[in-house]
Formats: sequence, C-alpha cells, structure tokens
Amino acid sequence: MTAIAIRPRIDERTVTAGTTPRFALLIVLIVVSSVDLMRTLNSTADQSLAWWGCRLAAGVDPAQKDRTVMLGEVSQADAYHDCMIRYALPPWWQPLGWPVLLAIVALLVFWVLPRWKTRRTVPLAAVDHDGEISWAVAELAATIGLRRFPRVVVDPAAASTGAVVFGRDGRSVLCLHGGLVASRVHDPGRFRAVVLHELAHIDNRDITISYATIALWRAFLFAMVLPSTGMLLVTLPNSLRSPYWSTYAPAATRNLLFVVVLCALVYLARSEVLRTREIYADLSAARWGADPDGWQAPAAPVRGRARRALDRFRDLWRTHPCWEVRRWALADPEILFRVAAMPMFLTGVAAALINNRIWMYAKQYRLAGGWNDQLVALTAASLVAGVAGVALWRAVAHALLTGRPAPSGVRGGAWLGVGMAFGHLLAGQEVISDWLPESPYYLVLVVLAGMAFAWWTSQCAQVWITARHGRPVSRLLLVGLPSAALVMSGWFTWWHGGGALLAAGWPFDPDQIRALLERTVTGPAPGHRNVLTGVAAMIPVVASMTKVPLILVQVAVLWLVPLAAWVARSSSGGVAPSAPGLPPLRLAVLPGVLGGILCWDAVVWTQAYLHPLRPDTEQGWALYQILYTAWLFVALVGPAAPAALLAGALNPRHRLVSTLIAAEVAVLAGFAGMVVLVSTDGCVRPLAVLGSSCGSRLPAAWSTVELLLTPALVIAAVCGGVAAVLVGLLSRVPRPRRGRAAAPAWSAGGTALRRIVVGALVSVAMLVTISEVALRLHERAAPESQAVSRMLPPAPAVAVSAETKRMQIASWERYGGRGLLGRFSTEMDKLIAAMQVSIDTASNGRVDISPARAACVAIGGFGRDAERYFRVPDAEGDESWQRYIALIRQGSRNCVEAVDRDDHTLFYASVDQLEDALRTGIVLIRRLNTLHPGGL
Repeated sequence: MTAIAIRPRIDERTVTAGTTPRFALLIVLIVVSSVDLMRTLNSTADQSLAWWGCRLAAGVDPAQKDRTVMLGEVSQADAYHDCMIRYALPPWWQPLGWPVLLAIVALLVFWVLPRWKTRRTVPLAAVDHDGEISWAVAELAATIGLRRFPRVVVDPAAASTGAVVFGRDGRSVLCLHGGLVASRVHDPGRFRAVVLHELAHIDNRDITISYATIALWRAFLFAMVLPSTGMLLVTLPNSLRSPYWSTYAPAATRNLLFVVVLCALVYLARSEVLRTREIYADLSAARWGADPDGWQAPAAPVRGRARRALDRFRDLWRTHPCWEVRRWALADPEILFRVAAMPMFLTGVAAALINNRIWMYAKQYRLAGGWNDQLVALTAASLVAGVAGVALWRAVAHALLTGRPAPSGVRGGAWLGVGMAFGHLLAGQEVISDWLPESPYYLVLVVLAGMAFAWWTSQCAQVWITARHGRPVSRLLLVGLPSAALVMSGWFTWWHGGGALLAAGWPFDPDQIRALLERTVTGPAPGHRNVLTGVAAMIPVVASMTKVPLILVQVAVLWLVPLAAWVARSSSGGVAPSAPGLPPLRLAVLPGVLGGILCWDAVVWTQAYLHPLRPDTEQGWALYQILYTAWLFVALVGPAAPAALLAGALNPRHRLVSTLIAAEVAVLAGFAGMVVLVSTDGCVRPLAVLGSSCGSRLPAAWSTVELLLTPALVIAAVCGGVAAVLVGLLSRVPRPRRGRAAAPAWSAGGTALRRIVVGALVSVAMLVTISEVALRLHERAAPESQAVSRMLPPAPAVAVSAETKRMQIASWERYGGRGLLGRFSTEMDKLIAAMQVSIDTASNGRVDISPARAACVAIGGFGRDAERYFRVPDAEGDESWQRYIALIRQGSRNCVEAVDRDDHTLFYASVDQLEDALRTGIVLIRRLNTLHPGGL
C-alpha cells in the first residue's frame, strides 16, 4: 500500500483542542442529572402524591391545559411553594448527597480499572529475555522527550498487533499485545508506529482524562441510571390506575425518555472526547517519524449511500475514529478544525438540560430569580463557550492562518440551537401536562439564538485574529471565551424569564393590556388606539428584560469586544499575507453617528407633533405622557435600523459586528441629544411638550427618558442582527458584473485617532452600563413569585367535575387546611384558659386582661398564615374562608390593642369577633363536608 503523504498545513496544537472543556461539560451534566434522577429515590410515596396534591389544593384541574395549570400555581405562588417544600420535596441538602456518592463510585472504578486491566498481563522482562524490546521502547520514549517512563507489561493472550496505555498521568502503564511483540522482528515499522501512538497519549496527558471519563460513565450508569429507572418503572403501575393518567402520561413519558436520551448523550459525548484524543495521538506520532502504514488498516471498499450513512452513525458511538477519518487527519489536520454538527448538537442539549435542571432545583426551593438566575445561566453558558466557542475560534484561526475564507459559524450555530431546543423539550419546562408546548413556534427563537451566538463568536474571532496577527490564538481566547459566556448567559436568563413563558402559552395578550391602560389613564384614548396597542405589546417585552440583571453588560459586550480589536496592537506574521486586514473604523462608527443625528431630528419632530395635543386640564396628562414616552422610544430606536443597514453594506467581511457597533452608537448618540432636548423643553414654544417656560429640567428629563435606555439598547442589538441578515441576503441577489474594488487594508496610520474614538465610546458605554447595574443592585426587588403574579391576569374560574372537586377539597384539607382550622381552635382554647385564670383570681371585680395578650398575638400570627394559604377551591367555601380570615385578623388586632390600652370594652368586642370567626369556621367545615364527605 502506498504511504500517505502527510501535509499538515499548520500545527494542530496552534489552538487548544478543547477536549478539557468537553470533559467539564460531561461532568457537570452527569452531576446535575444525578441530582434530578435520584430525587425520585429520595421521595416517599406521600411526597410523590403531594406533587399533584398541592396543585389540586390550589384549585387546579389536572385535565386542563398547561396555561390553566400555570395560572392556578402562579396566582397562589407563595402557598404553592410552601406546600411543595413542606410536603412534596425532600430537604434541600438530601439530593446534593448523590453527586458525592457518584464521585466515590467513580473514584473507586478509576482506582480498580487499571488493576483489572493488568490481571492477565506479565512484566515485559518475562518475555523480553535479551532486553531488546525494552531498549526499543526506551529509545522511542527518549526520542520524544518523555519525562516519565511508563511501566511496560505484555498481554500474551492478545493476538492483535496493538497496544494500550492506562492508569493515570504520572503513573501510566503501557500494555503491549502479544501479537505486537511477536511481529516486532519482521514488521519493525508497525511496532514503532503503534508504540509511538501510545506514547503520544502519555505525552499529551490523555490517560487521566480518558479513564476518568470511562469511570464517570460507568459510575453514572450503575449507581444512578439503573436505580432511578427501576424506581420509575415500579411507580408506573400506580400512575396507570390514576383517573388522571392522561395527564400524567406526557410527564411520565418524558421522564423515561429523559433517562434514555441522557444515557445516549453522555455516551456520545464520552466517545467524541476519546475519538479526538486518538486523532491527536496519531498526529503526534507522525510528527515523531511514525509511518502511518504501521498502524492503519487498508482502505475500505466503496460502499453505497445507505451503507455509508449507517457507518457514519455507528462511528458516532465508537471511542476510536474510523481509519478513513484518521487518514484524512494525517493528510491535512483541517478536519480537526471543522465545526462538526454532532458536538454542537450535544453541547446545545447538555447546556439546556444543565441550565434547566439547576434552575428548577433552585425554583423548587425558592432560590430562583434575579441574580441567582443569572448565576445559573452563567454556569451553563460558560460550558457552551468552552466547547462551542473554542470550536468556532479554532475554525476561524485555521482558515485565516491558511489563507482560506473564514467560516461564518451559522451552520454550526444552527445545530447548537437545535440541540438547545431539543433540550428544552426534553426538560419539559415549557410543558406541564401536555406533550408539546402550547406555542411551540417560539422554540424557533432558541435555534436563532444558537445561530446568532455562533455567528457573533466567529466574527469576534475573525476581527481579533486579524487585528493581532502573529499573537498566539490561545491568548486571544482569554478575551473571546469570557465574552461569549457572558453573552450566552443573557440568553439563558431571558429564556427562563420570558421565552419559556411565551412558549408555554403565557397570557401576554396586548388587547387585555391595552384595555387596562384605557381604563387606567384619562384622556382621548380611542383617538390613540394604535399607539396604546404598541405600548401594550412592548410592556411584556420590557418586563422580560428586567429578568436579566446583567442585560446592559451583555449588550455592551456584543459591540465593545469587537470594537476593541480596532485599537489592538499588531505584530508581524501569523495571518496569511493575502488575507485583508480590518476595514477603517469610520465605516462602522460614522453610520452610527448619522443615526444619532437622525434621532435628534425625530425627537424634534415628536415635540412638534405633540405640542398641539397638550391637554388643557390635568385630566388628560396621564395619557399624554404615555404618548410622549412612546414616541420618544420610537425616535430613539428607529434610526438604529438604517444606521445598521448602512454599516452592514459598507463592511461585507465583518457585517455583523459592524451593524452592532453602528446600531449601538446610534442609540447612545441619540440618547445624549434626547436628554439635552427634553431637559430644555419649553425654551422653543412650538416644541414645548411638558414645560411652559425655558430652563434646565435635567432631573425631570432624566426620569422621563432613563427608562427607555435599556430596552432601546437591547432592541438596537436585535436590529443590528436583523440588518446584517438582510444585507447579506440582498448581497446574494445577482447583479451585473463590474470591477470590484479591493478590500480596504488596515494600516497603522490613524492609530491615535482610532484609540481616542474607541476610548470615548467605551467610556460612555461603560458609564451607562455601570450606572444601570448599580441601580439594580440597590433596588429591593420583590420575590420572584410576586413579580410574576403581577404580570398575569387572575386565574379564570374553571368548571370541574364532582370527582375533581372532591379531590381538590380533600387536598386543600390534607395539605394545610385541616391543620389551620384546628390550630385556631387550639389558640382560642388558650385564650379562654388565660381569661378563666384571670377571672378566678380577679379582685374587686376587675379582670386583668393582660395574660390574654400572648394568645391574641398568636391568633394574629395564625391569621397571617391562613391568609398566605390557598383559597378554598370552591366559591361558596372560599367566601366563608375569606370572612373567617378577616374576622381573625381584625379580632386579633383589636385584642392586642385592647390589652395594651387596658380597654375592656374593646377587648370583649374583639372576643366577640373571634367567636364569630369560630362560627364562620363551622359553616366552612359543613360546606367542606358536603363536598368531601368524611373529611373534616
């Protein structure tokens, strides 16, 4: 067979291989999934029943769709979470013990595995009587400069001409197969190639990570997957007997499917890491002089399309790449720098599951919301950046260093987005009791997010590698990867707070919000219905932005990180000489400046338009201010689109980053002019909107426009991305061929001016960003449940069957109602006992009421707990329950006040109120017994 010509165009070690982040992704996925899987083992039968019991107590009908179920939960979020924590969930620390068990089992497997592999081996000296084999191996180890010589053993029973290394880095074992030892004399080339390949694993420090991956997979399979699957199968018959099995079926199916997909995901990720290590070992051995013919098999015969597809599918599950791939990699390591579909898809699925499972755990124990969500999202996003981000940077670096066109990354990003969408469906966050989300088309946003992330990451890599040509790419990753992680974390955080709710069918109805605005504000609302409709549509969007604490930081990173490349100091060498440099910075900044000027004109037009509409009385000012704010927002955001389109047309090679820079510069420049114009409102009579006299109104102007800045910067970033896509599509339209001007080269001239411009833009952007983040840090945010509840309309009354009503009442009693009613009776007994002692010991006929204070305070605390509990899932019963709570709260307050003032008249009146509450409680109990015979 003819030897393969090895023509590596660049050293494959130019950029990190990225297998360590993949291993980290695998570890985090297994740890997070083990907590989720083993929760079923921690749950008792009563806890499993309470999962739906708390929903029934909240008045949820299991037969209804997801929207109704969620409304029932969120409208009584505090009571629902209290019920779940008390009855349905194990202690928060208990599920966290399973990763510890997993680590112990994995360490045990890792320790036992090398000893198991050496059970049939003998020392090399037992078969190498003349020492020639030992000398040959030592010579090869010395040739490559191996610092620590491995222990060499032989497996006499292995007839193959191969070898394997195992153990761990620093204490490795090289096992030569008997067939390889026997063939050393007549086929020394193969012996040399095989040994060099295995020594390359040692030199590349592959052993620990490879066998840790294997140990972790086996520990996960036997210690986590099998027990949890067994528990799911054991509980399945009880679920089948439930009258609501149709409701349980989607969730039960997803749970079983989750286990299967998780196993496949972990195994595929494990195999992909090990395959990559094998190719790097091949290249290292070839670089040291190994003949690839020594370890490669002959080329396979040409097969049909179906057989090739089947072979490719089987190759995904193998820990060693096929010989065809290994030959390609030896001929040109370009295959190592491709953004492959499967790793991107696996990364998307794993990141979505990690983000969802950690977030769900935090939400169940009331730890979700705000900065905690941001931290969870940053964890998952860092793993995406470490795997997908490294792959994209490697692809761009290889293309630029070899003079090839830089890839856009969009195709790989599409696979990343599809993986994230699949992960969301598998996790079931957007689905509760159905097979698919109520609005599944919103998952398209997830795919687009993956594409946008990959495109932006590739563009950042392109501008930075071009600007800093000659610098090691690994150093540039210190800028690129944290930026990519921060940007991706913004998407994950927003999805939990907004996107997932939209996919689940969350009732953000602009018509309802507009009707609420029309009822709230005064003025000629029908004449401005279109404006109010636009405001109503923007309110949910802006509300979802508040869920992302670092949203302005993430938007700033989108355009400031690539912008900083224009002032990066260059050095010689590196990028292919034919590769053009960065275009002039003005092609991206000047369109933004022009957009800012256009914004000023739009503000002036807005003021001139609204001046004649000023209301003559105070009655219409609320609506007038809404109109003014809405038009100011349009004036601020509108010019960002044409600025981005112009920048994208002027910078075809760096289209996305150019449109982002132009759009954000347009908003910042426009905002600065807007503040000046609004603060001087009244100085020009035809433009007077809120003011009637000239003078500086900077504080009032800032309070008017400050709320517009965050949504304007976010929407400007979206406009930049859309503009880049539109310009790209228009550029594909066939046009008459003309002479094409050469791409503008990046010269060293004007460096000082560029630095001044970039420094000014960065300073303004960071000042705005830091100010907004500081305000958020000092804001006292409401609890997550309350914040979500305020965004939703009240849960509608749903007619339910008699059986469902009975189960709702039974759950209301079981999960707190019965205890609350009995607790009030106990507290009243204490009050009566205290008063009886006072009456028995009274002197001069005057009763001391001070001993009753403790009982009155306790009754007040009970009233607060009862108010926090679920409403009765019955209209007539809830009416009695609300009156019962009101009487208790009023009676306890009067009782405490009477004792403090020594007012006997008020005290006895409060006792009458509490006795009236007792009678109301009896009426409630009778109603509940009617609905649920044999209950209370």
